[in-house]
Amino acid sequence: MRGDVDDLLEEYKALWPGQLGKVDVTPHRIEVTPGARPWRAQPYRESYASRDFIAKEVQRQRDLGVIEPSSAEWAFPVVLVPKPDGTMRIRVYDRQLNEVSVRDVYSLPRTDDCIDFFRDAKVFSTLFCNLGYWQIPVADEDRDKTTFVCHEGAYRYIRLPFGLSNALGTFQRAIDMIHGGLKCKSSLVYL
Repeated sequence: MRGDVDDLLEEYKALWPGQLGKVDVTPHRIEVTPGARPWRAQPYRESYASRDFIAKEVQRQRDLGVIEPSSAEWAFPVVLVPKPDGTMRIRVYDRQLNEVSVRDVYSLPRTDDCIDFFRDAKVFSTLFCNLGYWQIPVADEDRDKTTFVCHEGAYRYIRLPFGLSNALGTFQRAIDMIHGGLKCKSSLVYL
């Protein structure tokens, strides 16, 4: 069976060009509480090794079309965070934005309902949405709120960044819209 799947993937590999896709069904919006003022920070001090890593990641995100230069009033520093496998990732320290963001009340699927959905299944498959958040655009009017600063300069997200308080709700909404509202065929199952 594995050989059949490999053959099928090879036959249709042209459908996956290796570039970041774009899901245009719903942009991410960032509504802040009335009276919230822009928050701007300076970049955190980093070692030369960390600066090199951050520079490469910033360039990768620029190449993918995830970020663009910014001169916004909002700006948050980046920090390096270890992944479970020991490698590092950059994370925008946007706690202050999350504190003034109006919460998205979009409901997420219940885990037990998703498990029940599979009760009679004989074959299981998983799909991985490569950099799924980065496939969802940030609404034009909210991009400035996603600005981050580092020794490379200031950049804002064009695509949905990881770490925003309402990112999961936006992602779930997009998946549900793609699947016609069938909750258990959603990101909770696919990711």
